[in-house]
Amino acid sequence: MSLMLKYEKKEYPQAPEGLHQSVCVDIVDMPQQQTAYGVKDMVMLWWETEDIDPNTNKRYTVIGKFGKTLSPKGRLRPFLESWRGRKFTEAELAGFDLEKLVGANCQLQIVHELATNGNEYANIQAIIAAPKSAAKLSPSADFVRKKDRQDSAPAEDDDSVPF
Repeated sequence: MSLMLKYEKKEYPQAPEGLHQSVCVDIVDMPQQQTAYGVKDMVMLWWETEDIDPNTNKRYTVIGKFGKTLSPKGRLRPFLESWRGRKFTEAELAGFDLEKLVGANCQLQIVHELATNGNEYANIQAIIAAPKSAAKLSPSADFVRKKDRQDSAPAEDDDSVPF
């Protein structure tokens, strides 16, 4: 009996390039991720743009991955400071709850970049605060946060699997 496997390339709709009014819709903790600098704790931030994909009639989503640190040498701290339009205070650096970002509006500068595998990705080049005069964007009613999805239950570890 043979067991045939097949790779099916998934196509995800890419947010168009440009400046987009957006809302943060999720924060996902990603502990122990392999990076070019070794194993690091990471966090993934998800946004929805105001723009609608004509093929799905849903908003585009954009994702950013960051090291889980507020070190000035990391990418997350300057990114958040750009979004907020101000530096962190010492009190905020002593403990900043990323959950406060869910529902927060911003403007994302999206650029398309080619990965080494030939796929094109919509990447965040810059983030700034939403204009005070802009209407507040709320997460879509049909968006379900990763922590609330049924499929997000952790899989049981099976140490007997050799790979």
